[in-house]
Amino acid sequence: MDDSQEADTLVLYYTGTGNSEYAAKKIGEQIEDEVINLFDRLRNRDDSEIHSARPFVFVYPTYAWQMPRILRDFILRTTFTGSKCAYFLTTCGESMGNMPKYLRRLCEQKKFTYMGCAEVVMPENYIAMFNAPERK
Repeated sequence: MDDSQEADTLVLYYTGTGNSEYAAKKIGEQIEDEVINLFDRLRNRDDSEIHSARPFVFVYPTYAWQMPRILRDFILRTTFTGSKCAYFLTTCGESMGNMPKYLRRLCEQKKFTYMGCAEVVMPENYIAMFNAPERK
């Protein structure tokens, strides 16, 4: 996106297995806004500025009832301009635990206005601890 364009709501996602990508794209379709996969930025440590005139929506998987550290560190390093409102949506196997507490702290550090966090329960896919879901 060049300087002459401004996103409405900007949906930024990180995904490990595809669940968060699916959720982010569904949100983007519903609100008719831009959806950006952060994978290349994370891999390349691209912390360049991200601008949105309207709220940021961060979509990601729950790792041990937390936001993935790689995404949290990226958010802390990156400059976000325009809107200071941030929504969060996490995909999880059972629950997001006490994640809102940590997200409020992250928002305080980034000078974001914490707008809330929602969870989307997906089939459990951490098979080191849980059995793989059966086909229905």
